[in-house]
Amino acid sequence: MIRKARKLLFPERLIEADTLRPSSDGFITDLRLPWYRALPLSCIERMEVRVDGQPVPEEDVTLTLAGKGPYTLPELAAHTEDYWYVLDSAQLSVKSNAATQPGEHAIDLAFGLYIPYLPVNGAPLKNLDSNSAILKVADR
Repeated sequence: MIRKARKLLFPERLIEADTLRPSSDGFITDLRLPWYRALPLSCIERMEVRVDGQPVPEEDVTLTLAGKGPYTLPELAAHTEDYWYVLDSAQLSVKSNAATQPGEHAIDLAFGLYIPYLPVNGAPLKNLDSNSAILKVADR
């Protein structure tokens, strides 16, 4: 379930402007790291997507960065040595039948990171951002 997120840092950059596009089995968009310094992929702990208000199953959402991947959310935990740098874009791929349905589709993303070097009450800081975009699918 996507809950209203506290906007801590750069949420408007999460989904890169004008990068949301249909693919053969859903859609792809470019993401920017919503933090001010590089983090390992293992710090990503949440990637929740809704299409037209409906949740997308976790296994249908993957992330690719610098030619590595695609990784599902559980697979990212093992990538402690693969860093996402702030100037790099990652590709979020989502399997969804929205790409086969002409018109506009609302895409909502909740994206969570934990920041290992900033402890809060003995645990790493958690940064949750959300962003929305409209997927436009042309008539065929």
